[in-house]
Amino acid sequence: AVYGGDPRAPSGSPARELYDEGVRMGSCGMAVYSLTCSLYSMVVEQLISRIGARAVYMAGQLTHCCGMLAMGLIRQRWAVIVLSCAAGVLYATIFTIPFILVASYHSQGLIREADGKGY
Repeated sequence: AVYGGDPRAPSGSPARELYDEGVRMGSCGMAVYSLTCSLYSMVVEQLISRIGARAVYMAGQLTHCCGMLAMGLIRQRWAVIVLSCAAGVLYATIFTIPFILVASYHSQGLIREADGKGY
């Protein structure tokens, strides 16, 4: 259970308090993740134009891998907050790059129907 607590323990008991604290910390981590995802989504297009889509995608994957590995190894409460940013970078990367690429391909006329006609 979260932080070694027990969600079925009576309210006010030490086990329930530990569980509730863990849920609050997890919620804070998700808030940081969401904020990071939103902020990174606003700059990912500029990053792609500067260093390329492949480099941005690989950097997003590497950031997530290192962050989650560090979170598993550190196992401290502050790590949940700080390293949740890594998940935000990954999700912003995988949710924005495909749409940016499709828009780019359409604007360059690289996407065609099966009969060879463009859209």
